[in-house]
Amino acid sequence: MTEIELAQRLHRDLGALATDAGWSAEATSGQAEGHYTDPIADAKEDIELDTLADATARELKAIRRGALGYCFDRLLAHYAQAIDTSSDGQGNSYSQISANIERARVAILGRVAKGANLRGYPKRDYTAEFGNAETPTTDE
Repeated sequence: MTEIELAQRLHRDLGALATDAGWSAEATSGQAEGHYTDPIADAKEDIELDTLADATARELKAIRRGALGYCFDRLLAHYAQAIDTSSDGQGNSYSQISANIERARVAILGRVAKGANLRGYPKRDYTAEFGNAETPTTDE
């Protein structure tokens, strides 16, 4: 898979969200994969990879998921300024777009956090009252 093929796939995956935001996978000056250049670059950086040609199947999957996550982040930023409008008896609830983007992100990618404790989600060594439990040590 090449970077442009990944950009095209991301564009298909995001569908109407990408189209509505005016995104394209077409190359522009300084953006070889259009609006997907930066998410792909960030995902490759996460894996410490320079080019997709060098990626294993597992790394490609991680890059696709990472790039999609970065796309969702950028879409959330894009729609952060959206407000609800009403005119001539017609209303547009643009503010709901951000909530739906977050729901789609969770449905597709799951809940992911790096280096963070998520409160409210059961963990074997975590309790809501006391937080992370420390590993008991024995002096033997």
